[in-house]
Amino acid sequence: MNCPHCGETVVSNAICCIRCGYKFENTKKKYCMECGMSWGIGAKICPNCGSKLYSADRIERESKFGNNIKGNVSKNKIKIIIAFCVLLVLGIMLTLSLFTKTKNIKPDYSDEYYFEQALNSGEDVVGKIVCFTADDIRTNTLWGYNIWSGEHLNFVSDNNPKINVGDTVTVKINKVNKILGSWIIEYEKIK
Repeated sequence: MNCPHCGETVVSNAICCIRCGYKFENTKKKYCMECGMSWGIGAKICPNCGSKLYSADRIERESKFGNNIKGNVSKNKIKIIIAFCVLLVLGIMLTLSLFTKTKNIKPDYSDEYYFEQALNSGEDVVGKIVCFTADDIRTNTLWGYNIWSGEHLNFVSDNNPKINVGDTVTVKINKVNKILGSWIIEYEKIK
């Protein structure tokens, strides 16, 4: 190896030039944190595995302060990633809560039995909230979709209620008619 300052020939592991005193850079061995190989002067990338090389001084200095050379990931980057993930999860939860928020409505009639009693006693139930259990569901009836409940209750709608037999349904009553001893009830589904 030659000194870049004066051109004197020096040994490959020399720290400085014996003629002019020029101090050589990168004269210490460097180490690969992936495969464990050590390499000499000027090497920056491990010829064995292609990973970055580090000086023994840097490895010792970094390990004293708890820094992670391997992968070159800093603690601040990890904190930023964690903060981003937390914010992302909170954003998703907020969005879901806004779109799935249903009003906590207390029904005027908690089941079909009390509702049918109110109808039979002549109460005005239009605008009232009713909970009932779907005993049967019929499609293609004279009134469209017909949900049977209680003794003589027929909750009717042109729209598919998208429920199953046995489901509990909460509705707002829009219109009520009595035909041949059965109640025909038009409604607006709440939940």
